[in-house]
Amino acid sequence: MLLIIYKILCFRIFRFRLFLVMFIAVVLNVWLSYFGATSLIASDIFSVSNVAVDVTSKTASMAKISAFQKAQRNALKILLHRLTRNIDYERLPSLAPDDLDYIVKAIEVNQERISDVRYLANIKVNFKSSEVRRLLRDKNIPFAESVSKPVLILPILLKDNKILLWEDTNSWREAWSKAKTPKGLVPLITPVGDLNDILDVNASEVLEGNKNILSSIGRRYGASDILVVIASLSNKNNEFKINISANKVNTPYSKPILLNYNRLKLNEVNSLFAAAAANVSKELQEIWISQNIIQFNAPSRTILEVPLISLEHWVLIKKRLKGIASISKVKLISFSREAAIIQLSHYGDKSHLSTILAQEDLALDFNDLERSNNLVNKSRSNKLPKVRIITP
Repeated sequence: MLLIIYKILCFRIFRFRLFLVMFIAVVLNVWLSYFGATSLIASDIFSVSNVAVDVTSKTASMAKISAFQKAQRNALKILLHRLTRNIDYERLPSLAPDDLDYIVKAIEVNQERISDVRYLANIKVNFKSSEVRRLLRDKNIPFAESVSKPVLILPILLKDNKILLWEDTNSWREAWSKAKTPKGLVPLITPVGDLNDILDVNASEVLEGNKNILSSIGRRYGASDILVVIASLSNKNNEFKINISANKVNTPYSKPILLNYNRLKLNEVNSLFAAAAANVSKELQEIWISQNIIQFNAPSRTILEVPLISLEHWVLIKKRLKGIASISKVKLISFSREAAIIQLSHYGDKSHLSTILAQEDLALDFNDLERSNNLVNKSRSNKLPKVRIITP
């Protein structure tokens, strides 16, 4: 009898240890597979790549020191422009070399070339996120750092009574494909114009704005929304005029982006298309920043119910919440098989919270419905469940 009891206890201990090992393995696997990439994307906001320097001095070492200081200054300017609105550019601080050293996390050097008196390199500067935030807050400069989901650009050219999209003669799309737009909080994707694109949608369907038709090309490029950018080119007495309008398909702006260029010569049109693409990109970034300023003067707390599909989803959701700049604290109140109840300390109202959660694939359900996990097909769906507000 004692032997049987002993064997039963050994088996149960073994089964518990096996479960514990499997649980740890799952957590580690989720952490590495989901959050390795997520953390890299988040930290990339505070990195500035491809800063070219070319400095000449009395010696190579002096040239290198000057080049590093120049790269850090230029990179900081690019970063601060990335996070702030145009109207605040004049108030952005310029730091002394010692202060720059404190705010810089690391420097990566590529394509380095050195002579006796000259130093050339392509440099990537990584900044300390906490110090950048402190710098802007101390100067009372509003900023945003939430990254939008990618937006797909569909450039349409209206020329000589023709509607051009995938045609080789669409110089407007060519300008977008070659445009060197600075990296901002809104990642932009320009389609390649291959057979798949042509089969997905044509120019007339884009102008009609049929969301069902446009969604297929958007999904294929991993874009959350589509920006239709229409350039109308007209000619009168050999003077060209370009009117440009841009608006999103799924979440249209209240006022479309409008640009007008008049009295152009033929040889100025293509170069102006490149500049216009850069200007539209800047307007996109400006709109996003203005809508996602971190509202430090409006601290809030919201209690949410997070439906649980699996352990992997819970760990993923928790990590994503902690990676959002507007969320200062995530507190777990209760945990069960069906759902986790959490309290978020965040800046801004619930509408702003909804916007930033959506960028992390966390849809916020404002309605007092039955638990959202009842609406999710647990065996088939790869989407994250809706997160439900349970306090007014």
